[in-house]
Amino acid sequence: MEFRRHSVTRLGEIAGLCLARGRRGRVLACVTGAAFLESDNGDLFWLSQTGSPMHRRAAQVRDSLPRWQAGTPLVAGAGGVLIGSEVVLNLDEALTWKAETPDRDLPFDASRLAKTLREFGQELDASSARGFGCFLPEILWPGLITAPNVDVVLEAARRPVLEAARACIQGEPGKLRSALTSLVGLGAGLTPSGDDFCGGILFTLKHLGGVFPEVAGCYPSGFMDFAHARTNRISAVLLEDLAKGHAIGPLHQLINHFLMGDSLDRIHFLVAQLARVGHSTGWDLLAGLVAGLLATCCGDRAEPIRVIEAVAA
Repeated sequence: MEFRRHSVTRLGEIAGLCLARGRRGRVLACVTGAAFLESDNGDLFWLSQTGSPMHRRAAQVRDSLPRWQAGTPLVAGAGGVLIGSEVVLNLDEALTWKAETPDRDLPFDASRLAKTLREFGQELDASSARGFGCFLPEILWPGLITAPNVDVVLEAARRPVLEAARACIQGEPGKLRSALTSLVGLGAGLTPSGDDFCGGILFTLKHLGGVFPEVAGCYPSGFMDFAHARTNRISAVLLEDLAKGHAIGPLHQLINHFLMGDSLDRIHFLVAQLARVGHSTGWDLLAGLVAGLLATCCGDRAEPIRVIEAVAA
């Protein structure tokens, strides 16, 4: 039998461990542009084409892949990784990918972050936003009155989304946890919009907590115990990754550039990259990121809402 050989170009840390010699696994699901698999020790990872966003669980492959049936076996041997009976993955030239991290020697400044966020909000065009991205103007401008959404899922999400953003502003983890639990599993697709939004907030708070000590107390404890029972397994794993500070490359880059006070041109370029992820996943993550950034939008936490209201001025 002639094998179809494909070269893996980049490997995230977990994907590399799952594809190491001697490992076994199976296909869980295939969607457009990606195949999700589970290793013999229960780790989730996926294969996608070169050019798609990287993640610690991703392996990028140079050519398009077959759409395997769920349960198709994977065996990693000396000659490569065999999936099913025809496809062999060659890892010899694969480069290891790691998420970018900000320069910790830089002086991080909450007021500078607030200024960058204000200017970002003034220039943001959300007219083509999908999913929870449509809430970005209301997240940035509390009190903004908008028309009801014709999408029943989005209309059901509006109140808890805005409550989550306000809880970040006010530094109230109990209220944040309550709002997020209303959103888990809400929406269609492999990763529902509610999960991606929740993950965007948790990812942001995780990273901000390491820079601004006062934000660490905003992180909602016990949330993931609840979330695992309310969504599908693949989404739950990715949501837990986000809660631990692990995401796709564009989200890491975006929070780094916000923290470093980078140019708005660069930030909007990264937003455009993120917005292209999935049907609405990128927009959902962006909405969560912006809501989470509100936790440090003001150095004076006694009146944080004043800084956000200035966005609309």
